[in-house]
Amino acid sequence: RIRRFLGRSLAMLEFRSCLLLERLKVSCPPPVLAGANISPLGTYESLLVCRYLPHHVNGKDFLKQCGDQAARKNFLSAVAGDLAVIHGNGLFHKDTNFSNILCNPQDSGRISWIDNDVKKIGSELDNYEKLALKRFQKAMVRNNLLNTMEWDFFVESYRKNMARRKKGETL
Repeated sequence: RIRRFLGRSLAMLEFRSCLLLERLKVSCPPPVLAGANISPLGTYESLLVCRYLPHHVNGKDFLKQCGDQAARKNFLSAVAGDLAVIHGNGLFHKDTNFSNILCNPQDSGRISWIDNDVKKIGSELDNYEKLALKRFQKAMVRNNLLNTMEWDFFVESYRKNMARRKKGETL
């Protein structure tokens, strides 16, 4: 309850996370404003307003509806690339799942991340990397969104992007 008085509402944290991800070239709907109810007697509420992205659907719905293998791979490649950027910068998206990634079905490589509560992970990358991949894998199994070949493609794309990032950091 106290964090709302300190300007650390969930909406404000997500607002700042959106700005951070945008600086890293990870697309998010541009945030417009964040606010919180600071009345000590009122219920805790916070609000984040972002610009509307026309023609976008969430990734879960995209994967359920899209049968075009090239478009699906394009989407998975974009997600894997952004995830590598996020992890490669020592960050973790706390609600990593396909429902929190918007996709333009006309250009499935054009994605935007939402529900962006991001935290710094520092040297704990291995643990958080496993957790993020496990969350995506759970969606694959539970919602039957990906087949085994697509899952392998996603993990391989993620690993290649991470290797490129690490190689670039050591040069």
